[in-house]
Amino acid sequence: MKQLDSFLRCMLKYPPPRVSGILLACLLLFASCGGDDSSDESYAAIESGSFTFDETDDANNAVRVMANGAWQVYWEPASAAVTADPSSGVGNGTFRVKEMPRGTSVKVGVRTASGKVSGKTITVTRAAAPAEVTLSLAPAELRFNPAGANRITVTSNASWSASCPNSALKFAPASGTGDGTITVTAAPEGVRCTLTVTAGEGAGAKMQRVEITYAGTAGYRWAELPATPADMTGKKIHTFWASTVTTKQYLRNYTYCYDTQRHCPLWIAHPQHACYQEGGTTRPATDPWARDPSMTETEQAIIYPLAVNNNRAMSLYSESIDKQWIRGHMLASSYRGCGDKNNPAEINTQTFYPGNISPQGRTAFDKVWGDAEKRILDRYVCSDTLYCVSGAYFENDDMVARDASCWNGSGDTRVRYYVPGYSKECIVPTHYYKLLLRTRSGNLRKPVQECAASELKAVGFWFEHADQIGGSSSPTLDKSYLRSVKEIEEKTGFTFFPDVDESVKASCNPADWGF
Repeated sequence: MKQLDSFLRCMLKYPPPRVSGILLACLLLFASCGGDDSSDESYAAIESGSFTFDETDDANNAVRVMANGAWQVYWEPASAAVTADPSSGVGNGTFRVKEMPRGTSVKVGVRTASGKVSGKTITVTRAAAPAEVTLSLAPAELRFNPAGANRITVTSNASWSASCPNSALKFAPASGTGDGTITVTAAPEGVRCTLTVTAGEGAGAKMQRVEITYAGTAGYRWAELPATPADMTGKKIHTFWASTVTTKQYLRNYTYCYDTQRHCPLWIAHPQHACYQEGGTTRPATDPWARDPSMTETEQAIIYPLAVNNNRAMSLYSESIDKQWIRGHMLASSYRGCGDKNNPAEINTQTFYPGNISPQGRTAFDKVWGDAEKRILDRYVCSDTLYCVSGAYFENDDMVARDASCWNGSGDTRVRYYVPGYSKECIVPTHYYKLLLRTRSGNLRKPVQECAASELKAVGFWFEHADQIGGSSSPTLDKSYLRSVKEIEEKTGFTFFPDVDESVKASCNPADWGF
């Protein structure tokens, strides 16, 4: 026991800063009880006491070891998922508790190479993982009605706060905890306001927004906007706003309803007028693919560059038919002015968000879809505004594509790959459609809500997403593709142009549209 006696004398004279009297007493007891009749003079002990596991700095999870030989870290219960670094050593040293189960306490100690325990264990406690913050707001868009309730429902498991940069928007309360209701009591006329609600704090905080608009005393909704679906499960509706290129009018760009389970837009609603095309139809020199800021990466199809992939734009690919799909615009880029192609206007770049992009690329479909886009822009835009909806339909979910896909290499040596942790299944639509509404004369200078049914006309185009249509891979766009809005409503389950008389939506007269 000479080595232990020497160690104790040293400890008593120069005790380590965190070594307690309990440890010294334990070691003295060990020395007095051990006697000289044992040939094993090895010892290994740690500081006694306890501490709370530090989630941010593992330097605070360090434990000092006093030993005269080899030692090994152990813990109780032995089945606990504990990690120590290092897990063993020789002589005086330190180890850190790197990992342990959340919401538990474990006893940690050291023993010698022969298995002898010279001191007590210490208790390390780790707090339970904080619950993930949840937050949802309904509705996503509020059209303020001075005579209405104008309530926004907050669903959350945390404390939250609400704010809006426009002081003309009046609402209460500005904060709360858990589920609650925000009531908007005043809104500026003719202006879009964004109410932002933030729940939780730090890295785990969640944020949601509600777009609030007030059309004025008439209270008209946007004529192109479909009715909000009764069942919003797996769907998101969002409106993008931007300034026109020349006159700098700040107005709605388009609204989408996105299927976050199929990862594809269900419909895009947009007004079309000459002001939207200020800046010309030139496409940006470099396609500005970008993440839709209103959706998470798990909700939207990843067709934009990922930093983890050297900033190369991603695509959608179906292995079953070895096909890379075109990233098809529902609202064409050419419908929104670009301006400087090397520095395209926001009103154009917003069309490159996934909320406006769907997998396309069937030969016959691409032909008639492109012809319809051109015909609409060239023949149907009018002074009174043309109201448009472009949509996707899923007769079945059989055609699966994966997003976050790209090629490595080139030519015959190229290899398809998917970015791990990002790529997911997306469903390819079986059909697409376009819906149009406008005044017959094109220059009545009054809202469609004030027009008689006889002053309006509406129609739909219905397209099969196929390589062959009517036996042709290059079909001609003709009246066979026309459908009434009512027929497409019945097919899709959506309600389009809800402020328009049913007789307008039931009509399908090819001559009204130049066929």
